[in-house]
Amino acid sequence: MILAGDVGGTKCNLALFSEKRGTLTPVFKQRFASKEFAQFERIVKEFSRQAAEHLGEERIVAAGFGIAGPVINGSVRATNLPWIVDTASLIKELNVPHVVCGMAAATALCLPKAGIPTSPRTPSSRSNSSASCAAAILK
Repeated sequence: MILAGDVGGTKCNLALFSEKRGTLTPVFKQRFASKEFAQFERIVKEFSRQAAEHLGEERIVAAGFGIAGPVINGSVRATNLPWIVDTASLIKELNVPHVVCGMAAATALCLPKAGIPTSPRTPSSRSNSSASCAAAILK
């Protein structure tokens, strides 16, 4: 299973996906009001609690989150929230080997899922909303 999320100043959309032969299928998704949580890790913990029954015998093997803000040494200081999101903390919380954070990473991973090519000639007007690219896999 893969955990994906679009993290914004107003809301966080998180979703669990099963992956079979390169195809992602949504299994469970939930929306959280960002400002109701002091830290993003608390949202992840609550999502994990709610999603547990949907995992069955499977486990989360990777997670990716689109978060506005620069990624420095594996941490993102959210530009629109008082959060510092640390990949090492998320790896520990989720007990997974791989966590990717940041809008650039989310954009690179999600543009193809949204059907938008990732060549250097991709018009900026089609990719200037990285959050919408991260959310594309949540719809």
